[in-house]
Amino acid sequence: MYQQNQSDRLNKAYTILDDMFTWDDNVAQQSKRHKAVITVLGQKKKPGGSMAVILDQGKLLTKAVYKDSENIKGFVNFLGEFAGL
Repeated sequence: MYQQNQSDRLNKAYTILDDMFTWDDNVAQQSKRHKAVITVLGQKKKPGGSMAVILDQGKLLTKAVYKDSENIKGFVNFLGEFAGL
């Protein structure tokens, strides 16, 4: 979802972190890489904040982004079918 409305900043953060660190090509290391990028994106609004704080209070994603996200739409459809709605 960050790619939808934060693509320039997201790409800059990946470039900076990839220049600073070496990331192995496995699920654990790539997950840590993505977590680090999200955390970096939110540091201006919540300096020193963890990823949980950034996601909760950073306001990097808007309601419109959530509504337009194909992943979110798929999840909502799944829940609707699961609940019989």
